[in-house]
Amino acid sequence: MNTMNNNKLLDYTEKNGITYILAGDVYLPLIAVTDHPEKPIGFWGRQRCTFLKEHDSGHYTELLLTGTLYGHLSEIDDAAQRRYDALMDAMQASWGITEELKAEDALGWAKQMNALAAAVREIVTKELIYC
Repeated sequence: MNTMNNNKLLDYTEKNGITYILAGDVYLPLIAVTDHPEKPIGFWGRQRCTFLKEHDSGHYTELLLTGTLYGHLSEIDDAAQRRYDALMDAMQASWGITEELKAEDALGWAKQMNALAAAVREIVTKELIYC
């Protein structure tokens, strides 16, 4: 390793195609994450990120270091949102939550919609976030 030049450590060095920077007495690799989506990560992507950090740190680190984390989170976010929307539409009819109910009993409609949304969030979370 070409780290010594007249008995002085170099500020930067390259080895195996990786650039290292001197931090104190240790060389650290300069790693930049280049995989940033154009759109921000939504609710489901943030949930997945939290799950990976707390329960699957090896997979999280692999995705981060290979530069595929943001793409993965964006993909999960899109898929989960599509699943959430589809389940909300399908289950709304099966639960009997209609526009007529909304017109007759707005508070009862709101209660049922909130319960349905919570149930659908739980389903989507189990199917796509905690997998």
